[in-house]
Amino acid sequence: MGITPSTTGPHLEKHFTSSVLLWVRKEQSRQTGMDYWKGPHSGIIAATPGLEEYRQIHLAEHNPASGPQPLGWRPPSLPTGRSTA
Repeated sequence: MGITPSTTGPHLEKHFTSSVLLWVRKEQSRQTGMDYWKGPHSGIIAATPGLEEYRQIHLAEHNPASGPQPLGWRPPSLPTGRSTA
């Protein structure tokens, strides 16, 4: 009594995932930027065909709990016209 090997593999689905780091515009307040990303922008992105889940993770402006940085690590340079404040 032998076992017949399957001719089809397991059913796999690929999901679209993206992570984007953003800086607040220098000419507007941090709260204005956050309100935009939580409001109008989230509706635009959530309407992307094939996107099943959309998450935003808003970090604190100053995050002392982020822990020590690896030796030699440097944060990316801010684009021209952008600010951390």
